[in-house]
Amino acid sequence: MPHTPETTPYPKRIASARTGRGGPLPAVLHVGASPEDGQRLTGIFQKAGWYLRSVPTISEALRHLRFAYSPVVISERDLPDGNWRSLLEDILSLPYPPYLIVSSRLADEHLWAEVLNLGGFDLLSTPFDRDEVQHVVGHACESWHRKRRQGDRPHARKRAASTGGEGVSLTQQG
Repeated sequence: MPHTPETTPYPKRIASARTGRGGPLPAVLHVGASPEDGQRLTGIFQKAGWYLRSVPTISEALRHLRFAYSPVVISERDLPDGNWRSLLEDILSLPYPPYLIVSSRLADEHLWAEVLNLGGFDLLSTPFDRDEVQHVVGHACESWHRKRRQGDRPHARKRAASTGGEGVSLTQQG
C-alpha cells in the first residue's frame, strides 16, 4: 500500500519539528549534487530545528517520494539526470505532489517567472540566505498543509491552468 500523508509513519523528531509559525514540518527533500548547497541547507535546517533529506538525482528523489511524503522539494536548477522542469513534471503525477522550490546561482526574474508559470512554488538564489530559506520553506509548508486540510490536491488548480483552465501562481542528513 503506498504511503499517503495520513498513513506515513514519521520518526518523532520529524513529527515534532515546527515551522517558524508553529505548523508541523515533515522532512523537506533537497535534490542536488552541489555539496556546498547541501551543506548550507543542512546547517540552516538544523538551526531551525527542521529535518532535511538530501539526494543527488531525480531518480533518487522519486524513489524517496514514492515511500515517504515531503510537502516541499528544493531542487537545484540543473541536476545530473535532468533539470527542475523534468522533476516538476514527475512530482506533479504523484498522489500528493509536494511544492517545488528551485534554487540557482542564476536566479533572475525570467527564471522566477518560468518556475511560477510551470507550477513551481518559488525560486531561491544560492548561496542560500538563512532568513530567505526559512521564510520561503515555512510559507510553502504552511500553504501545502492548508490545502491538504481543505481537501485540495495542492497542485490541482495549477494543473488546470496548464491545460487551459483558471489557475493560481504558486512559490546530509539521513
